[in-house]
Amino acid sequence: MVEFENIPNLIALEIGEEQNKFQLVTCYSPPHEQIPFEIFDRILQKNENSIFTGDLNAKHNSWSRSVENPKGKTLFNWLSSSPTHATMEIINKFIPTSTRSKATIDLIIAPSHMASDTFSF
Repeated sequence: MVEFENIPNLIALEIGEEQNKFQLVTCYSPPHEQIPFEIFDRILQKNENSIFTGDLNAKHNSWSRSVENPKGKTLFNWLSSSPTHATMEIINKFIPTSTRSKATIDLIIAPSHMASDTFSF
């Protein structure tokens, strides 16, 4: 997707055709940097059928067995902040992804209608 090229730590792909098109986004958000929500919002405006993945370094008790951090609280608030965001859900809740702890910091966030109840690792 040309408009999202050259953004550090982010890759956005458009997959499919016509009505079946969705966007797959992967992002690395370093521990002491903000999650790029303004870019996420632009991606969602282009197509609400967007799946976000990546190491966001965001810990929250809604998806991680670890102490919450500011990034986790900010992500939780973003997910609750609008009707579009409210349809998004974290798919891999409570599955440790950190090599140094039981934290879930590598996340998969997808619209509820695209998520499968049988998703597992």
